[in-house]
Amino acid sequence: MVPEGCHALWLGYSSPYERWKGMSREAYREQKQKEAWRLIKEVEEFIPGLSAHIRVMESATPLTFERYTGNWRGATAGWNWDPSRNPRLHPSRDLGIRGLYFAGHWAHSPGGVPTAMITAWYVAQGLLQRNTGKGYDTAP
Repeated sequence: MVPEGCHALWLGYSSPYERWKGMSREAYREQKQKEAWRLIKEVEEFIPGLSAHIRVMESATPLTFERYTGNWRGATAGWNWDPSRNPRLHPSRDLGIRGLYFAGHWAHSPGGVPTAMITAWYVAQGLLQRNTGKGYDTAP
């Protein structure tokens, strides 16, 4: 949520875990700020003057994600996703154990918050269909 009249913008890029691991706290913070501003300057080629409008800025690295989520090496998409091996989301259908359903960013590739939401939606649909014979008319 943002204050009225303001907007939120997320910018990101992939950065190797090894690049950040082992830095001193001071060097880490300094490099994190440099990288954030470097990215903003790149985006200003497309959105001139962006930096003049920033009121609050947060930045994160793989170490941040590791610390906040406990995910291995700061993974942001669950398992180490390889789109060539699993290019589509395939919700679990028959797991062989009645009443067991998987949902969440570790349950299916490619993982991440969108996958957690859609797998929860699929599980809810399955339960609604099984218990009431009805599901929602539209997908999220």
